[in-house]
Amino acid sequence: AEALAHALAPSAAKATGGAFAAVLRPAAALLCGDFNCEPGSDEFMRLVAPGASPEARWHDLWTHCHGAVAHADTVGLHGCDWPGRRFCCDFALASTALLPRVAAVEVDQSTAASDHQPVWIDLAD
Repeated sequence: AEALAHALAPSAAKATGGAFAAVLRPAAALLCGDFNCEPGSDEFMRLVAPGASPEARWHDLWTHCHGAVAHADTVGLHGCDWPGRRFCCDFALASTALLPRVAAVEVDQSTAASDHQPVWIDLAD
């Protein structure tokens, strides 16, 4: 929301520039990582819930690209000792401004390089 506010109403540049020069900040943003919650959990639903501004909303890219298909598992694969079952807790979220550029999101379930599976996003130009 803060980045969007700066993008929509940038501060006026000082005549001298330097440290106080206006910096362009895009409204498009990507948020990825281990969120320590599962799809449909209260925590996740609060994160992707609509807020006061539709432009400031986070969109789940798995749902955006795959519809009602269940999220691919991102932990509990390849014999790791925890968590005792497979599930998804790694997500890629995008702001409303970035959503039109999202071409694909996938999970690489074949690698055993980590206890979490990598999530990749393909953005169109």
